Amino acid sequence: ALWDAESGRELVRFINYPGGEWIVINSDGYYNASPGGDRYLNVRVDNAVYGIEQFRFLFYKPNIVSLGLKNDRGAYTAAIRNGGVQNAASFIPPDISLRQNIAGRGITLETPPPTDSREFTLAVEISDKNRPLSSIKIFLNGRRLGDEELQKIQGARGLRVAQAALSSASKTVSFTVNLNLDPGSNIIEVSASNGYAEARKSISAVFEAAEQARDALPELWIMAVGINNYNNSAIADLNYCVNDALEIIESFKRQEGRRFSKVNTLLIADGESVTPTAENIKNNLKFLNNASSRDMALLFFAGHGVSDSEGNFFFLPSDASFGRDGSVDAAKTIRSADMYTALNSGGNRLIFIDACHSGGFGGNTVGVDTNALVRSLMESNAFIFTSSKNNELSQERTEYKHGVFTFSILNGLSGKGLQEERLSVLRLGSLVSREVETITGGRQHPSFYALGSVDFELAHIK
Repeated sequence: ALWDAESGRELVRFINYPGGEWIVINSDGYYNASPGGDRYLNVRVDNAVYGIEQFRFLFYKPNIVSLGLKNDRGAYTAAIRNGGVQNAASFIPPDISLRQNIAGRGITLETPPPTDSREFTLAVEISDKNRPLSSIKIFLNGRRLGDEELQKIQGARGLRVAQAALSSASKTVSFTVNLNLDPGSNIIEVSASNGYAEARKSISAVFEAAEQARDALPELWIMAVGINNYNNSAIADLNYCVNDALEIIESFKRQEGRRFSKVNTLLIADGESVTPTAENIKNNLKFLNNASSRDMALLFFAGHGVSDSEGNFFFLPSDASFGRDGSVDAAKTIRSADMYTALNSGGNRLIFIDACHSGGFGGNTVGVDTNALVRSLMESNAFIFTSSKNNELSQERTEYKHGVFTFSILNGLSGKGLQEERLSVLRLGSLVSREVETITGGRQHPSFYALGSVDFELAHIK
């Protein structure tokens, strides 16, 4: 803990967890944390215990924590008045109940037995003691249901569908939704928020069936950006980012007819028909909108990236520029907000960011703040992979002709070191983390993160 010696008041408490996760929390409950650091801390509100990550909308306030560390009580008090919490007890998360509804029999089951039927009817009840339900999201094996699926929900009045989520002016809703299970084990998860606190609950189901037919496989939509050469002489050129983007596409193309019915690709890179300028990249992010809620969309970036002093992330396109004071020209960058918009929809969504090469270019730019980057994307429904953690250099290697991060992803997709026949995103994350740390001698640590109980198949190896 860090204390103010003059007043004897505790300013913040630093807590480290296994795997490099951490949280910094002050006496008022405001915190800053690594992407998964707030999963380890519980809080009590009256007689109930919750994970503090359920209150991240309210208490994840890095700016307030920073002001508290500066011991500027005036600025700290003003920040709380403008964006803080006055009465935490009134912001408790909703309650969620999930059951399987057995059609025609009038019964529901909390623990569904294995079934040979693909059809599964989920009965959902959500209630909040204090506030209307602002957002309800439903996931099947990490795939968020899309608008067209949510439109078919039955039994609920006042539910509105918008951008693959439901909202309601009511404090209580009850409805059923029909799902088509995937062969094998299935995790169905529901999240509900009142705009201030969130609850998540899951139910398991097993569909005993043969392999999916090819025509039942989803499509993959992948947009890959690779930049070696920069117009601005202040930005060092890179060597293998174009090759990274190209090989990521080729590796996933080999999954056509295996994991995906079709792999749709867009390569934006030096020497390609679509060059990696800011305008071209932004205009083509809509390519991912072609993915339906049954499909998978993947966004890949390889190049330079920076963060500003506020932690905002900017991917630098080939025509990136800076002001006289060295600050980045945001109009000539791809912001994390642009990425969020492209990925915030139904279906399985992924983003790979191999863009932590730089240590800043002066002015108010610094090396990539990976924690803030992940936090800015985590509500978008994307599974997020980044090449390194804060203040680390993402290495390129001549012997591989790739960045180490992308090289390890490619090895995972090819089945290297894998005994299983299927590669999931969580398995890929552990493989990549181990290999990158080994190759770099522990100087580079990739991270991967998603909200909730998310894991899904990424590739069929054998």
